[in-house]
Amino acid sequence: MNKVIILSDFDGVAVNRFTQSAIKDFCDEYGSARVTPAVFNKLTERTVKQMNIGAIDEPDYFGRLARGLRLKISPKELGKYMIAADKRNIKRDNKYYGWLGRMRAKGMAIGMATDISKKLAGRLSQAGYYGIFGKRYFSHKIGASKTDRRFWRYVLNDLGSDGRNIIFIDDDPRNVAAARAAGIRSFLFKNSAQTIKAVSKLLDRR
Repeated sequence: MNKVIILSDFDGVAVNRFTQSAIKDFCDEYGSARVTPAVFNKLTERTVKQMNIGAIDEPDYFGRLARGLRLKISPKELGKYMIAADKRNIKRDNKYYGWLGRMRAKGMAIGMATDISKKLAGRLSQAGYYGIFGKRYFSHKIGASKTDRRFWRYVLNDLGSDGRNIIFIDDDPRNVAAARAAGIRSFLFKNSAQTIKAVSKLLDRR
């Protein structure tokens, strides 16, 4: 049997959804009836996807966002605020990280598959959040998101696998469905306890 590979999402699984907490902070401070988290997310949905696959860079994203929301602060000030808010809000799921560490100690490979921008990935790497992940698959490097078959084709080719020895964990049903369509055993993350129990049960049967 090939070595088991656990691939994990990052934002919303290994850590909390800190980017959404940062958006809430921003709207609490600068928002209005016109600028709410829902409006923020709707306006930025397309540009976030473009940034996460490397089609636009971070300064361009903040520029488009400032213009779209008709903010009184500059794109540079907006970027500075959001970067600081990300750093302030991020919380590691120590139970989940601990479990990944135990799985690695048992000889399993631990990897990460995430839709994230190049600049944010760099900041998180410098802060030490990625150390446990031996394999790291970023949408901005692959040029496709996790809902895109090209993302999973790249992952499978890189790992030299047909997917049967891979376990993928994500909190977005769309990503889970795409990975399953590629032949990867995938789990929808709800919380650490549920995920650890479900994956451990599968591993016990292997």
